Amino acid sequence: MITYTRRNVNLLALSATIFLFALFHFICYIPNLEISNNQYVPKYVYSKTIPIYSKADNKPENKVNHSKKILFQPNLQSKNNQGTNPINSIQTVYMALTTKEIQEQMQEENQMNEEKSQIQESKEEQNNEEDIIIAKQETQRDVVKQNKQNKWRIQIPKINLDVHINEGTTSKVMLKSVGHFEETSKWKGNVGLAAHNRGYQCNFFQKIKNLNTGDEIIYITTNGKKVYRVQTNKVIPETNWEYLQPTKDNRITLITCEENRREYRRCVQAIEVANYQL
Repeated sequence: MITYTRRNVNLLALSATIFLFALFHFICYIPNLEISNNQYVPKYVYSKTIPIYSKADNKPENKVNHSKKILFQPNLQSKNNQGTNPINSIQTVYMALTTKEIQEQMQEENQMNEEKSQIQESKEEQNNEEDIIIAKQETQRDVVKQNKQNKWRIQIPKINLDVHINEGTTSKVMLKSVGHFEETSKWKGNVGLAAHNRGYQCNFFQKIKNLNTGDEIIYITTNGKKVYRVQTNKVIPETNWEYLQPTKDNRITLITCEENRREYRRCVQAIEVANYQL
């Protein structure tokens, strides 16, 4: 059996303390080392004199306050071998990749939106073409017969016109009816109507150019019936919307294209002379 004296125990305790202290400092020291030319060099050096530079740097010595210990960071890279911080490099690469991914994603989304818009426009064009084909298959007389029950109508006895009216002045509306300018009144004030005059199966305003002052126009709605007398029949520039402005008196304004003159419009305006309200 091994016996230890008090002296042996003290020596063992002292040795263990020294070993642990050395181990502790070694562990704390390792993270602050950088490898340069296969040698461990401390990243930071405490000095009372000057910062540590390699001979290749040829940097002048700086005066140092000897009263305090100053923390210096040695420049371990020569001018001929300038390096970059690996962490900063990784962050730069990561940010570049992330930015590139975002840009690619935005480009894909823009491309998808453009494709959706093109598909939508294609569908609308196809629907319009189908409507035009259907309209061409039907004569103006057929369309009028199909809409005899529509109580919103315009009648012009001189040109033998009795046709229904629908809201709006889009090409789809005017393919099969007289269109009403949505900005104008439907009963009181100035009522604005439009229709084709040539080039379509339904050219309801083809003959309004033949109307003279005093000719009768009859306008019918669910509110009743109004009779107007033509006051104006003239050609106006297509940019002139003066005749569709609101008026204090009751009148009706008919607008159509002018044959072979795309920059002009035919305008017929009539003043109310009788009102049969239901």
